[in-house]
Amino acid sequence: MKRKLPELKSDPVAVEFVATADLTAYDLSPMRSTQFEFAPKEARVNMRLPGELLEAVKIAASNAGVPCQRFIRRALEEALGGSRGAPSRLVTALPRRIVFKLLDTVVLRHDLPDAGLRAGDLGAIVHVHDRAHFEVEFVRGSGRTQALLSLSADDLRRGEPVFEYTFPS
Repeated sequence: MKRKLPELKSDPVAVEFVATADLTAYDLSPMRSTQFEFAPKEARVNMRLPGELLEAVKIAASNAGVPCQRFIRRALEEALGGSRGAPSRLVTALPRRIVFKLLDTVVLRHDLPDAGLRAGDLGAIVHVHDRAHFEVEFVRGSGRTQALLSLSADDLRRGEPVFEYTFPS
């Protein structure tokens, strides 16, 4: 019989537990997947909406299990290019002034079949040649490198690093 997970009262305690414990000995069935966003959000927007629309957004966000603002941000991102599809005409028409830096998480804008990559795949900047050219590493779920490519800024968009953890519900 598997053991029950202990109550972890702080992030440092949880990090230490995960780093040192044999998690196969514990019952993980009551856990649920949770996503955390760590990318900075430095810009703001205020808008007026019909009350019914805002209520519908709140309900949809609640059903998706995310905060309302994150739900709206994701809807905007999808409307401007989607997370796994080709970028929309609006996004491709916008000037790309994004500057990537070393170890930034990036999203591939188009398929690269020769490398086994699809639009929406996540990579990391591992070398910056100049403001518009980068070495990007894409990894498999196993952690092994799938592709290490020289790409331009036009091939990429900023990705939000998403770390998935599971916590007891």
